Amino acid sequence: MSFSYYFYSCCPGKGCKNSSPGYWFHSSSVCNHGSGNKTKIDKDGDLWCEKCTNYSPFIKWKFRCEDHKDFREPDPFYVLDVLSQYREFREYNDDNEFLSKLSTKIMEQCLAKQKQQ
Repeated sequence: MSFSYYFYSCCPGKGCKNSSPGYWFHSSSVCNHGSGNKTKIDKDGDLWCEKCTNYSPFIKWKFRCEDHKDFREPDPFYVLDVLSQYREFREYNDDNEFLSKLSTKIMEQCLAKQKQQ
């Protein structure tokens, strides 16, 4: 894990039309530290829970919001668009480098997943 930010985004689930951004939390059904634990994302494209430190590539996580009760795989192209507007990154001097590396890693994850299918 490297330097990270709290993951703040509209729902990245495939097919979701929810446009309300927010922080994302690790599900209490998976996290052994209960609910309400924010997730973080780093420039390597890893997403993890701030409490249990369960982490894996972003593309392997699933997301649920108030618009759909099922957990959905992320739509990486939508997420890349959202990340380009990520307001929290603007507070730091390394915004462009962080976003560039993160975008590259997410694209690499997507290509690797496509090769597996």
